[in-house]
Amino acid sequence: MRRGIAIAVASAAVVTCAIPASRTVQSSWDPGVGDGPAGGPPPACVDQPPDRAGSLFSDLDCDGCTSSPHVVAENFTLATDESIDEIRFWGVYFGDGVAPPADRFTVILRDDAGGLPGTAIRTIGPAPATTRTITGNQVAGLDEHEYTIDLDPNQDLAAATYWVEIYNDTGGCPWDCGDGNDDVGIGDFLAVLGTWGQVGAACDLDGGGVGITEFLKIIGNWGPCPDKAWAWETGTLDVVNGVAGSATSASRGGAEAWQADSADLALSMTCSGNPFGCPGEGDCCEDNGSAGCDDAECCRAVCAIIPLCCEVTWASVCADLALEQSACGCFDCESPAKCQSSDLSNAFIADGTTWIAADDVVIDEPAATSVTSLCWRGIYFDNTISDNCGPGPDDFRLRYYQDDGTGLPGALLAEYRQSMSTLIVSPPSATGQQIGNFATEYQHTAEHAALPVSPGQCLWVEVTNLGPAAPCMWFWNVSGDGDGYSMHDGTPPDGYDATDARDSDYSFCLDVGIGGTPPCPQQPLSPGAVRLGEGAVDRP
Repeated sequence: MRRGIAIAVASAAVVTCAIPASRTVQSSWDPGVGDGPAGGPPPACVDQPPDRAGSLFSDLDCDGCTSSPHVVAENFTLATDESIDEIRFWGVYFGDGVAPPADRFTVILRDDAGGLPGTAIRTIGPAPATTRTITGNQVAGLDEHEYTIDLDPNQDLAAATYWVEIYNDTGGCPWDCGDGNDDVGIGDFLAVLGTWGQVGAACDLDGGGVGITEFLKIIGNWGPCPDKAWAWETGTLDVVNGVAGSATSASRGGAEAWQADSADLALSMTCSGNPFGCPGEGDCCEDNGSAGCDDAECCRAVCAIIPLCCEVTWASVCADLALEQSACGCFDCESPAKCQSSDLSNAFIADGTTWIAADDVVIDEPAATSVTSLCWRGIYFDNTISDNCGPGPDDFRLRYYQDDGTGLPGALLAEYRQSMSTLIVSPPSATGQQIGNFATEYQHTAEHAALPVSPGQCLWVEVTNLGPAAPCMWFWNVSGDGDGYSMHDGTPPDGYDATDARDSDYSFCLDVGIGGTPPCPQQPLSPGAVRLGEGAVDRP
């Protein structure tokens, strides 16, 4: 397969379908005028002008290529969010050196996959370009053509690196209208005679009905269709976004994988501005009363679903949607998919001196991800007088363990602590609810460095508050969700074992999905965990 710069020399043959320099060819892609701002065309958001030094073949019927088809793609980087209005590119025709009456271009916008073309975002064509013009310049002795493709609707893209794949299909010739055998001959002559006078027939080459024009074209072009291959002209580096030193395109033949080429291709795009209005102002995770929000990635993700969030105001429906978008980083302490909610029935001491507690969950995510945030609920209580104390002072310690395969916390995966600033904990927030109708419930929210987790992983979560001084202790609220299995090790804590297994769960949420299957293994349950109000009279 031929890769790199096309160097074939144009044939001296003259074909009657050559396009005069002043003529443009319109196609059904032309959406008309009006996508850009008043007073002129939209500004260029990508601009890699042609260098007229060479070209790369990109044709499904690549006559002259070592292997056919052969297609190429060019990468481009958007420095800001843009709405692409038009794609402009340049190319030449090898073989007979002239353009066919109508091109059959396919344009595919792709995301970037590790420096090569990735998943298709949008496919356009096959169809002629919106306009095609001979520029008067030459590349390797061939006439340079400039093409535009108007996008209708515009293509909105966030700031990132993308690829555009453009290829032609120059197979056959228009006069081979009868039998499609890549040869103008008796089959096409008979087709003209058999459809004489018919408008729209296969051999109606001028749109006015099959007649003397088509008859003369068949006679004048008798014989094999001319060899032809379209090549995309090389260009300079992007002068708009300042992408220096990229010099990268990619090519492939047929179903082959993409391979990088050390060349830039001539490519220009005009854009009509930021399609999302992002970033805006205000917190993405709350109803902020303004258009958009202050995190550009989150703003785009939400407004792509509900445009009014950027066009009018970031209302509560926008904030609710942000909670569901991974790009937003909003942590929802009430999401059933990520939480074991407090059931207000009881709580367990987790002060780190007399008792520690841990609960197991199964990560329920489609792919590997990371835990960076969590929240939990508890109370501050003095068991000696059965009354509230605190809140605080706090010094929360968070530990994550891998299950050891038998239903016990195994290898320590990570430890974070508030007093060492590895666990950033928000001040306790009273929920307005009570445990046992008298112990004030508080919610705590925290962030920490990313902990990698994988789908189906059995993860143990241990939350301890080392801050309050006895007899004021911190209790971790129980939950009616989960698998009815946890650990409570104490008097004093000596390491989790089978005797610490309890038939309850704790109240907490992670910023990843939990509750996956299969469930974690379990040890036989043990009775007797120290509970709220033990040894004291519960007050109504």
